[in-house]
Amino acid sequence: MIFFELVKTAWQSLKTNPKRSLLTMVGIVIGVSAVITIMSLGNGIKNKMLSQFHFTADGNMTAQIDFHQNDGVSMGKQAFNDVDINLIKSHFAKDIQKVKIDHSDMSSGINLYGNLGNRNKLFSVGLVKGHSTKYDIVNGHNITNKDNTNGRPVALISKHLAQKDYGNGQHAIGTSIEISHQTYEIVGTFDHRQGNFLDSEVNVILPKTVFTASDGAKKGDSLRIIFKKHRDVQTVAKKITSFLKKHGQSKHDGNYTFINIGKELRRIKIMFNALTYFISAIAAISLFIAGIGVMNMMYISVSERTQEIGIRLAMGAKPWNITRQFLLEAVMLTLSGGLIGFLFGWGLVNMISTLSPFKATVTLGSFLLAVGISSAVGIVFGILPARQAAGKNLIDTLR
Repeated sequence: MIFFELVKTAWQSLKTNPKRSLLTMVGIVIGVSAVITIMSLGNGIKNKMLSQFHFTADGNMTAQIDFHQNDGVSMGKQAFNDVDINLIKSHFAKDIQKVKIDHSDMSSGINLYGNLGNRNKLFSVGLVKGHSTKYDIVNGHNITNKDNTNGRPVALISKHLAQKDYGNGQHAIGTSIEISHQTYEIVGTFDHRQGNFLDSEVNVILPKTVFTASDGAKKGDSLRIIFKKHRDVQTVAKKITSFLKKHGQSKHDGNYTFINIGKELRRIKIMFNALTYFISAIAAISLFIAGIGVMNMMYISVSERTQEIGIRLAMGAKPWNITRQFLLEAVMLTLSGGLIGFLFGWGLVNMISTLSPFKATVTLGSFLLAVGISSAVGIVFGILPARQAAGKNLIDTLR
């Protein structure tokens, strides 16, 4: 009962000067909404990354086995087939949840130096195995399966790159681009489709069967393996790789290697989380400034209510009651600002989601973070004014 009386009294005190209370809350609203927005966008980007690469939810139960072809081997031959899959399933059934050939037609984000329009620059190169529908052709025509089969050195460049170097996408058709000492004829320009967020930086697309990296390694196909829970991914993947080297259908045509995707993903998530928290900490500077504003307001409130404090002390109130009264006012002020900031952040996140190729995610943790931060600001910056109020001399307050 006493607590509810304190809440009612604190609310009445804040209402006596609503403009001052609202202006004090502005910094809290801005700081909390900024933190919520940044955290939600970070969650959205991570979820988009996981879904596009088909990782398991925890990101540590997937591995990829690549096949690298030897020189002189026909590039049109498929590295993995159903026989390989059935062999792996039969010998490693207790460890494997799913195994499939990776049919994604584009390998993205290979950064290579090349020459375009007599100028050397760094390109982000995507590789395709044949006709792909991941992008829209703006000028010219797409890379075809026949181009890959016949080893025809053709290329697509992004419409932005074409406009920058040629002024017009149509002018780029028929010209050449050199990548890793190999010359390709530009047969078309492309634009990324909405939703291909992780491929959005690629500005050159080449046929995978024609491309030869600067180190001379031939690119083969990939096998995606999803493991059952509580399995040692690295150990089992090594066993599967050794098994393929002995029994794989393409064992004489190249070499098998495995990539622990889950391990790499964990590193990316750690780095991404660190970056998100760092940016959130910068945004939280406004909370510190807002906290100073709260402290200033509470000191003013204490000085204006000296007589009220004296009367309450004279009627038997303990110093702790006075401390709790003013501390509760500070927490109510900042908590209200935190809840409003959360709603603002939520609205901003939803608006950004409608304009972005990924869906930002507001979680229960974000709500608890808003409540926790705003309450902590009220306690930290309200404790000194509250203690000053409780420490006033009864005789001085009644003069």
